Amino acid sequence: MKRCTKCREQKPLTEFHRSNQRRDGRRNVCRVCRAPDPAAYRPLGSPPPETKRCTRCQEEKPIAEFTYPSGTRSRCKACLNEIGKEKRNLDLDGARAADRARRASNPDGIRASRRKHYHANKAYYAAKSTAWVKDNPEANRARRARYRARKLTAPGGGVSLAEWITLRDSYGCCVSCLRTDGPLEPDHVLPLALGGRDHIDNIQPLCRSCNASKKDRHIDYRVGHTSWLLREPAFTTI
Repeated sequence: MKRCTKCREQKPLTEFHRSNQRRDGRRNVCRVCRAPDPAAYRPLGSPPPETKRCTRCQEEKPIAEFTYPSGTRSRCKACLNEIGKEKRNLDLDGARAADRARRASNPDGIRASRRKHYHANKAYYAAKSTAWVKDNPEANRARRARYRARKLTAPGGGVSLAEWITLRDSYGCCVSCLRTDGPLEPDHVLPLALGGRDHIDNIQPLCRSCNASKKDRHIDYRVGHTSWLLREPAFTTI
């Protein structure tokens, strides 16, 4: 006979599960007390829960916010991402080296995985791209100009965002119509399609209307506007 440490009842040894860690070879809690509580589980055939509480942030979230709908993960996706970032920052150089090695060892697999993820989440990436373009108009224009220059294999090495901002602010206006009340765009004096260089020396600031009307013609509006280099910038934002 043995007393259960939970219900405090004397029961035969056969009512206790075996355990190699106990002197008598049996657990201290009887089989009945160790049995799962049916009230803690949902009835068989009932619909799965729609929400779940994250054990890290303690927030009640939809099941879709967890990695597995079956509930095998106790922490939500946002918390798992934060944990991953914290671990990565502990050894950032090592993590980057591991990423490079992984991409080099299986480039085709990595590309296929990224394409699959993109096609499965097109709406997410479209919204993310739209938000970035809205928040970074200068960087987006510079990115588009670099892409176009690479596409045309133009010489010159490209125009950085810092170079464009310095040039734009030094003139402070559209060098064609002299407007100062609107955004400016970088325009190639000698168009890339005509063999122009993608270099800051071949860039002039134009408003959207003047840039569109110039099209792919070779027109240098900077001639006669050197005095504008000494003026204070009329505006510094796009």
